[in-house]
Amino acid sequence: MRPTELLALTATVVTLSIGCRSPEPPKGKAGAAKAVASADVTIPPVPVDPPRPQQEQKLSDLDAALSAAHRCLRDGRLDRRCPEFRVLRTNLKAHQNDEAWLKGLQAALARKGNDQLLALQLYADGAMQPADKATYAQALLALVDDPTSDEAVRQYAVGALDDIEDPAVSARALALFKADKSDRVQAAAGYLLGKPAHAAVKAQATAAMLDALKGDAPASVKRAAVQSLAKLEHAPAIPALIGLLDDELVGANAIMALAAFDDPKAYGALFARIEQGAKTGQIKPAVLAALVRLQRHKAYDAEKVAKALEGLIKALEKTAPDDRAAGMARDLAQRHLKRIQMKLPGDARP
Repeated sequence: MRPTELLALTATVVTLSIGCRSPEPPKGKAGAAKAVASADVTIPPVPVDPPRPQQEQKLSDLDAALSAAHRCLRDGRLDRRCPEFRVLRTNLKAHQNDEAWLKGLQAALARKGNDQLLALQLYADGAMQPADKATYAQALLALVDDPTSDEAVRQYAVGALDDIEDPAVSARALALFKADKSDRVQAAAGYLLGKPAHAAVKAQATAAMLDALKGDAPASVKRAAVQSLAKLEHAPAIPALIGLLDDELVGANAIMALAAFDDPKAYGALFARIEQGAKTGQIKPAVLAALVRLQRHKAYDAEKVAKALEGLIKALEKTAPDDRAAGMARDLAQRHLKRIQMKLPGDARP
């Protein structure tokens, strides 16, 4: 081998030996510690906080929604007109099958106070459905009979029985309507008895409601009876409803109830009020509001109604400008007249 070749080979071997040599640990204590750690010690992973259970998150959301809806109670508007209750109701309907939300609402139902009232109203409003209706009904009836329950709780508990088809519930509702010491509870029972779930006591219920209309029952109880008699389509109630048309507190309810009956007597009584208004310039706006329902009556005659409305409008135009009831009636009459005229043949329009 030539000397030049030997020299090149030697340089190559030296280079390879240097490249394959393990790196020396850094000098100093810190460097030595790092070297030992990398060779002999396994560094444990950084602990991660466990995720918050989903159920707790949902319950917290429910509690926050309930708290926000307390304002509806303070304002006396525990229904869908109150934005907070509407939001709460919408969220609950979206969680109908969510166990966490169901348990949260059951817990609210057991708490005395605003949350309990909200939970009762949510069940009454159909936002949530109980899994076990029999147990649920027993719990509500226990609230009604609990001497420590205040009037509002008892009222809402009766309303929350809504569609529970149970003979015991129907019988209890009938007893409450007849003789409870609270007008509010009586009225709630009256509305309840108009529901299909309590058809088993229809005969007794309608008899009790007619007695209430003829007697000196509070206006709230009469209004409940009027509405339920119409829902039950109890035709024998028509004379009693006609007798209430001029009642200051119940008259508007009686008007709308009569319009629900497809009966010549009911239709005649309401149409007569329109004709009378055309002569006197006085009419209850509820009579005109009832025209929407009256259109379904067999006795409805569009041409006659249009002529009566035209006369009524002329009479109402002569009333004082600051008469709000007359102004409202005039506006309603004009809207109805326009709708009717659009449907009548050209030669039949007033």
